[in-house]
Amino acid sequence: GVREGMPVRSPYGLVGRIIDVGELASRILLVSDRTSIVPARLLRNGIPVIAQGRGDGTVEVRPLEVGRNPFKPGDLIISSGTGGLYPPLVPVARVVKLKGDEAIALPLADPATTSFAIVEPAYEPAAMTSENESSKTQP
Repeated sequence: GVREGMPVRSPYGLVGRIIDVGELASRILLVSDRTSIVPARLLRNGIPVIAQGRGDGTVEVRPLEVGRNPFKPGDLIISSGTGGLYPPLVPVARVVKLKGDEAIALPLADPATTSFAIVEPAYEPAAMTSENESSKTQP
């Protein structure tokens, strides 16, 4: 069944994650919500970035390496899979504006026009899965 923390995506990209599960419906924290943070990468060159919702339907994207702005308008931001939860390579947003060392991006999945979504189990990187398995077999 559906559980809190499960990622949600539409055919166009990442919508967010489940934050509340009800009997007939669940609530989703959208990638554009202020409290949403998605570890991500620039598709063009693999540079690691953080995508954080701004609460206004857009996402602020910051590089982990400060001091230079690696973004170009039109850049595609994809999930990295770092830290688990969101699987890697899922489209998140497209850069529309540069702002200092950061960029403003529009999420690719629009909840207002999404007719169906996929709820997936939280992603566990292989290293995390092996550590969990080995800890189960240890006395």
